Amino acid sequence: MSILQKLNNYLIKSDNFKSSYWMDKLDNKKYLDTKKFLGFGTFTKDNLFSSFFHKFFQKRIYGNEIFTTEEYHKYRNFFKKQNRVINIDNIQHIFFFKKIRENISKKVNSACVIGDGKINFLSGMLSIYPQTRIYSINLTEVLIHDYLILKKYNILQDENICVLEKDEDLLKPGVKLFLIPPDNSKILKNNKIDLFVNFSSFQEMKFSDLENYFDIIKSNKSYLYTCNRYHKILPGGEILKFDDYPWGNGRKIFFEKCEWISKYYSFKYPFFYNYDGDHWHCLVSYE
Repeated sequence: MSILQKLNNYLIKSDNFKSSYWMDKLDNKKYLDTKKFLGFGTFTKDNLFSSFFHKFFQKRIYGNEIFTTEEYHKYRNFFKKQNRVINIDNIQHIFFFKKIRENISKKVNSACVIGDGKINFLSGMLSIYPQTRIYSINLTEVLIHDYLILKKYNILQDENICVLEKDEDLLKPGVKLFLIPPDNSKILKNNKIDLFVNFSSFQEMKFSDLENYFDIIKSNKSYLYTCNRYHKILPGGEILKFDDYPWGNGRKIFFEKCEWISKYYSFKYPFFYNYDGDHWHCLVSYE
């Protein structure tokens, strides 16, 4: 059975894991179109105009330093394979990888992203941590969307990708990336995964699913990095607050307002805008 066939088998259960936010965003088959913006990241094709103006606006917000970093150059080179420009979503991921490398000294042999999109996180892992085994938990529609991007740009071969369905799958040789529908996320319990990451999607989940993911993270005695809105109200009235996440007794290495997510830009006047609410981020160790 092909990877797409396996993932399609999980679509029937996907609604069980959707908050009101995702019930609104993923109510049709637009997720099969890799060019569409569907609320889980952006993908900007590269051309002379977009490359120049994105970098121009980014320098106005962030200054010049980030553009001299190893993380930026590795992202840029990886994006060239996708004919893709670094936009506002991507540069925020670059800041994240820089922050992680400054604060985690141990070797990261395995990492799990909960809620990627447009392979924004995967691009960073594959370029900055090329030896790391990667686990991607997401709604099935988003996993399919990301898989289509991986195949379109020939980033990974199918023999290096596995849809995680049972414990034995974790032992398969040659697998670089595991795609994991939420139904199967508990298979990752107690697997000594070094790092878990969530970027702007804990804020859009059912709290019961959030508790499940924290249980998995704690069982791995792992690091967790997450960056989300401090306070968000979903279309159905659910309220998610950063302080109320089930942090438990983890050691907080930093727990603070995220300085690189305060402003964003648009190509429409007046060009620069403030986000409607603070974003906070933290790095927690459950070792």
